[in-house]
Amino acid sequence: MSEDDVSEDGFYEGERKKGLRHGNGAYYFPSGARYIGEWKEGLKHGKGLFVYPDGSTYDGEWWENQKHGQGRYIYPNGDFYDGMWCLDEKQGYGLYYDKKRNFFHRGYFHDGKLSGPMFLLMNNLQYSGNFTEGKPEGNGTYILPNGLQVNGEFQLVGSRRTPLFITRSLQAQSLYGKTAESNGK
Repeated sequence: MSEDDVSEDGFYEGERKKGLRHGNGAYYFPSGARYIGEWKEGLKHGKGLFVYPDGSTYDGEWWENQKHGQGRYIYPNGDFYDGMWCLDEKQGYGLYYDKKRNFFHRGYFHDGKLSGPMFLLMNNLQYSGNFTEGKPEGNGTYILPNGLQVNGEFQLVGSRRTPLFITRSLQAQSLYGKTAESNGK
């Protein structure tokens, strides 16, 4: 071990180039965090695993010390996001699981929030449609556990454990092909 492997900032073991972390290596931070993976010119760059002091982890691609590319982030409470990242933000296609509410969100993320067409599975209820700023908005299909499909223009109201949707117009169809329509305000 050379003298510069240990510093006030932490401990590094691995490959170096011109005195910088470069290639494969592991860095242990004083906070208890650690990064094991690829380095380029002293920065996390390539594939690597980062373990945070709170127990959360990110396993995926890095670009100049930022989560960038495909990766999986697991939160201390068991929630996780598996998908695309851009400069430390959820960006692009991904899957988010909310363990407490048993939600699966699958769709597109923009600036860390759900945006555009997506799919939501919650307690045997399904919603497929548009999202804006992380909330259902616009045209979509809501499928109840009994198979009843409700098509309409939805908007999430309030922040409840079980979402309440309002609709301007809807069409409901059962498994037996019967259709009911409503046009409310």
